[in-house]
Amino acid sequence: MRSTMPMAVIMMLIGTVPAGAESTSQALEKFGFTGIWSYDCAKDIEDPCTDVKDLYAGRCGMRIKINIPVLGNVTTELSRSTFKGGEPNRSTTEIVSAERLTESKLRLATIAQEDKQQPPRKLPAWARLPGEVWEIVIEKYGNGNVRVISSKRKDGKKLGARDGKLCEPKNPEETNENAIEWVCRWDREVPAMEKCLK
Repeated sequence: MRSTMPMAVIMMLIGTVPAGAESTSQALEKFGFTGIWSYDCAKDIEDPCTDVKDLYAGRCGMRIKINIPVLGNVTTELSRSTFKGGEPNRSTTEIVSAERLTESKLRLATIAQEDKQQPPRKLPAWARLPGEVWEIVIEKYGNGNVRVISSKRKDGKKLGARDGKLCEPKNPEETNENAIEWVCRWDREVPAMEKCLK
């Protein structure tokens, strides 16, 4: 580390990492959030997802691939089963920053990219839209699995998860994002992800 030995000892004791000490790719690699991840690596992403409840419970095929190039931006590619099966839905997100909060927690700032392969469509007000900056905190467990424990738009007006629980709009038909009332379901945990070989 770049700090003096006394400071390094203090940082180890309180479990934090000095701000600005690592690049995005370095933080991801040292935390271990690289490669391909899934709720269930045995699930084929080309198999149909038959129930929306299965989708939210992590029982459908899903892969997240972390792309760390030698040059250029770090990105994630999300592939998810569709209700019809076959070619999965794919979306790309840029990781603009990554910071190790502790040895077991990682904070990301991400920006969803526009999907140019999909025809233009109007998304609901609560959806994550291209260009929005979202902050995500990932927790790592002793078995190596990880789980999103917090996910929100940077201004806090949109939520994906809080305290490890999935959040959703009380009224999905609301068209004004400033009027959305969010509900974080204590009976609906964000599923843990395991690292896959492919």
